[in-house]
Amino acid sequence: MTNTNNPENNLEGLYPDEFPTDTGFGAIPPGEYTVVITDCVLKIDPVDPNDASKFIRHMIKFEYQITDGEYSGRTLKDNLNIVNKNEMAVKIANTRMGEKVAAISEKPSGTDGFIGKEMNVILKIKKGNLKTDGSGDSYPDGNNIVKFLKKNIIATLETATEKPSWEA
Repeated sequence: MTNTNNPENNLEGLYPDEFPTDTGFGAIPPGEYTVVITDCVLKIDPVDPNDASKFIRHMIKFEYQITDGEYSGRTLKDNLNIVNKNEMAVKIANTRMGEKVAAISEKPSGTDGFIGKEMNVILKIKKGNLKTDGSGDSYPDGNNIVKFLKKNIIATLETATEKPSWEA
């Protein structure tokens, strides 16, 4: 039982006059961004928690941080289902893993080998799903990484000091 007479439990005067409805961390606009991989973990989940022998799912969870521009410091996440009973999920994961390996120009032997590697990503807006609480509201829009590229391919072209011959 909570002691309501304890001054440490008193929140009076600590609430703001209004609660904000926007945290300022909505979806990042579509485009190309330079990122660094800040976390990469292999997660093994039993599909049936009561009988792990039925099927096991292996997922690699990546976390990225945008390193430049207006959205520097923002975090992006991406999961790859490398073992899954859904063959299409595995095919997509293998394609995306191939893009990541090409973007960093190496094939790490473990998940730790991805951490600290830089690349460019192309983002699109992912429309928020409808909430299941019957309110008719949707979750906020988010981002979907649709492509992984070697770092600065586009930035190098944009910052070149000479105009390309076709623009002269």
